[in-house]
Amino acid sequence: MEALPQNTIIFEEPDDPLKQEKYRDIHEVDDNLYLSGCYEAHNKYLLEDLGITHIVNVTTDIANKFEGDYKYFVVPVEDLAQEDLAKYFEPAANFIDQALQGDIKEESTVINKVLVHCRAGCSRSPSIIIAYMIWKYHTPFHTALKKIK
Repeated sequence: MEALPQNTIIFEEPDDPLKQEKYRDIHEVDDNLYLSGCYEAHNKYLLEDLGITHIVNVTTDIANKFEGDYKYFVVPVEDLAQEDLAKYFEPAANFIDQALQGDIKEESTVINKVLVHCRAGCSRSPSIIIAYMIWKYHTPFHTALKKIK
């Protein structure tokens, strides 16, 4: 594994399974498509329990902690108004779609599940999921937004 940038953050999952419950703030937005913040994305127990196979990391400073175990797609944007998140909508949607369709899975018997996360799961990652739903299903914005909330 190559060295991570100095400001990269890795969250350790709790050793106590009872404490792991508080790291289950994850939402299935659509079939096999999940939304969360960074803590859940660094909780191996949770990822395995849900059967996550692919992760979209919508941050610049949160590490892809399990690089060898999951297929990652990084959307390198910070949570700032001047960031151009829109330029990543189509590439992220393609990654999500290919994953859910099974085009980039390793075993044909595996049902792929995608987690999209940012730091808190409140702005960047929901934006990517909304963009995917509009791109894939032509879902009206307000309908997609209601599925996120």
